Amino acid sequence: MKILFLSLLVSFLTPSNNFTGIWSMNKGNTKIEIYEKSGAYYGKIVSSDDEKAKKGTLVLREFTYKDGVWKGKLYSFKKNKLIDAEMLIKDNILKVSFNAGFMNRTLEWEKE
Repeated sequence: MKILFLSLLVSFLTPSNNFTGIWSMNKGNTKIEIYEKSGAYYGKIVSSDDEKAKKGTLVLREFTYKDGVWKGKLYSFKKNKLIDAEMLIKDNILKVSFNAGFMNRTLEWEKE
């Protein structure tokens, strides 16, 4: 009985998410597949009309829930490197926020 109670308690305290699936970036008609692997979330490009966004490129890496926020790395094509980012999902919109120099930017992706 204690194990059942603890399992239910953990499930209520763990933030619910619906990250997995195909997301549309709208820019260059790019689509990203987000999947879970070993307790973290990753995202790779599955299709794009943008020649910079090559199919199979890992754009989201190691997103985990820390300090009340989903944190991980986002691949920046402009800088050709990984940058710190945060994710928030509301309804069918995924907001990916990151620091771009002196400004914060947020990308909005729509779930298919």
